[in-house]
Amino acid sequence: MIDNAPITVDIRRAELVESHHEVHGMALDGSGTVIAAWGDTNLVTFPRSAIKPLQALPLLTTGAATAFKLSDTELAIACASHGGQPEHLAVVRAWLNKLDLTESDLECGHHWPSHKASEQALCAQHLKPGNLHNNCSGKHLGMMTVCLHMGWPVAGYTDLTHPLQQMIFDRFAPFADLTRDAVTLGIDGCSAPSPALPLHNIARAFYHFAQDADGRHLLTNMAAHPFYVAGDKRFDTALMQAFPGRFAAKAGAEGNQVIIDLHSGAVLYLKAQDGQTRAVQAAAGHALRQLRWIDDDAALADYTRPVQKNWRGIVAGDIIVR
Repeated sequence: MIDNAPITVDIRRAELVESHHEVHGMALDGSGTVIAAWGDTNLVTFPRSAIKPLQALPLLTTGAATAFKLSDTELAIACASHGGQPEHLAVVRAWLNKLDLTESDLECGHHWPSHKASEQALCAQHLKPGNLHNNCSGKHLGMMTVCLHMGWPVAGYTDLTHPLQQMIFDRFAPFADLTRDAVTLGIDGCSAPSPALPLHNIARAFYHFAQDADGRHLLTNMAAHPFYVAGDKRFDTALMQAFPGRFAAKAGAEGNQVIIDLHSGAVLYLKAQDGQTRAVQAAAGHALRQLRWIDDDAALADYTRPVQKNWRGIVAGDIIVR
């Protein structure tokens, strides 16, 4: 163990702490041994979109990806929280057409692109976002693809009782070293079931996933196509681009982050107690350096060591991680 105290992230102005965040986490090496623990590893939390790669697993295990001739970019976007950029929309639109379904068949709902320029472009054209703009649309296209391949109803594919969701959680629970009834299920922002479980079990789930041949295939594909996992000015993409082929990274809402070292099979999982993205990203840089997985995070400094500036560009504060 390196430490049992949480990673603390302080936002300072005039060298006074203005905001304080605590981040809990765990790291496992390639043999599954715990090599670091920060804070409360029994904290029960929803990993949210961090588990999208695990939810995409049936694409490979059922043969659906092969049957529908899915491209590597389609597999990457099935694991993604994409920013709604034109390149992302081109992939999901082409995939939807391949399925001969309509945008209304997606059960994820809609929201504006997180990529600011793409949001502004929609506004300039007096257009509103559709379901394909949802950051989870790739995950949902993957789910619908499995349903078509298996002959299951597409309508209602996000219901927990649907055979697709049963398949996902039948596999997820053993990965997490839990029984099905030990996993609390809520509803995610995109309407799909969202599991809650202790942080150390989430880390175990990703460790076993990374050891699984199909899981490894998805993670390796994410690392090979980082832009489609998130997009411009996003931490996941920046990390995977800075260290090509080394890491698979996936963020989840409310301050969740998983990073998998593809060279060793080691896993890092972090959760910001207060759900702040800025906290978990700064903590991720700290943990990666402390674990010596990286020596220099200069390429990630905008996320891991950001300088606080005001609207005139004047430096007004900083972030300190301990």
